[in-house]
Amino acid sequence: MSASTEKPTPKHGWWDENFEEVVLVVLLVLMAAIMGVQVFSRYALRSSLVWSEELTRYMFIWSGFLSIAYCARKTLGLRVDLLVGYMPTKVAFGMTIIALILEGVLFIYLMPFAYRIMMLAINTGRLSPATQIPMWMMQSAPFIGFGLAALRIIQRIYREVTASKIEAPKLLEDEAVAHFIEEAQEDLKAGHASDESLRTSWTMRFTKKSSSRRKDKK
Repeated sequence: MSASTEKPTPKHGWWDENFEEVVLVVLLVLMAAIMGVQVFSRYALRSSLVWSEELTRYMFIWSGFLSIAYCARKTLGLRVDLLVGYMPTKVAFGMTIIALILEGVLFIYLMPFAYRIMMLAINTGRLSPATQIPMWMMQSAPFIGFGLAALRIIQRIYREVTASKIEAPKLLEDEAVAHFIEEAQEDLKAGHASDESLRTSWTMRFTKKSSSRRKDKK
């Protein structure tokens, strides 16, 4: 098979691949550092930091909602693959797309409620008790988390559909290679010597087998 039929794997940018991980790691490091300073201050200096617990709690809330988008992008949600594994390829692909659509619809449905909570915090102008941080900065976490998760679901649907179109020719190519290897072994054992007879025999048997395999997959 010629190398020109192979399509390169699409490359995605830094934002597509590492955005959630970087933000979550930064928040985790900051939370660990703040709590470490708090423990040292309480037990070594006998003086507690009044703002550490509140700030760490807000970072934890942001981490929780951003992790939703991370799990949506990495396909880390709870699922049962046993039944899908026994389904035909097209049925399994359809079930995957339907599950992604339902997941995306859920996040889009939750976004208006999260938006109302965020706008309520903005309109009231409330500040946090210890750090005096505007509460909308914390209340916006659900809206941004659900919106980013919905975006990641849309990206996954697009990539699933694109990957299915790219992999279809490769599957046929792999099937052809496996077929010719199998037929070559059989014909060598049978003692065929004529190239023309081999070509005719391989073409007829490959056409018959490939058509029967397509019928079985459908």
